[in-house]
Amino acid sequence: MAVISCFTKVSYVHQASTQLRVNFDARSKTTTGYSLNNLLCAGGALKDDLFSILTRFRKHQYAFTADISKMFRQIEINPSQKKYLKIFWKERPEENVKVFA
Repeated sequence: MAVISCFTKVSYVHQASTQLRVNFDARSKTTTGYSLNNLLCAGGALKDDLFSILTRFRKHQYAFTADISKMFRQIEINPSQKKYLKIFWKERPEENVKVFA
């Protein structure tokens, strides 16, 4: 069985005032005319759920919050799925591409 893979365009925003921010652009189309967003199954609507969560948040005596801003790649990936999670990276435009898996 052939392994289907899709590579996502990655760019970064570097400013002296802020930390490095990496952007994964899953809207980029391939030579076939499809993007990763076209091929993934769409999940449910999150806006309504988020609104109801925030309104219920105030009803309880105790609550907790967490910062998930650095969560990506901080979780264990099933070994059978790791082949789908690769990143190509260039420090500078004149350098060769490095592959991180």
